[in-house]
Amino acid sequence: MIAECVRKFLDIETEELRNEGERFEVTAERLSAINSTRYGRLAVMVEEPPAETVTEPQKPKRRTRRAKATEE
Repeated sequence: MIAECVRKFLDIETEELRNEGERFEVTAERLSAINSTRYGRLAVMVEEPPAETVTEPQKPKRRTRRAKATEE
């Protein structure tokens, strides 16, 4: 997921200084850890990756017989 900095902070895990408005990729657990400090909310989720949809494989279409034309 993509997060955006609300306040400037030092990201201890990556050892990077994150500036206000900067966007970076994090997991939900990491974002929770960043916001659980005594400094309060430091980053917010901006976008979440699209959910992977599992689709069943399509079955091939069955051939049908055509009705015989009757002559009158």
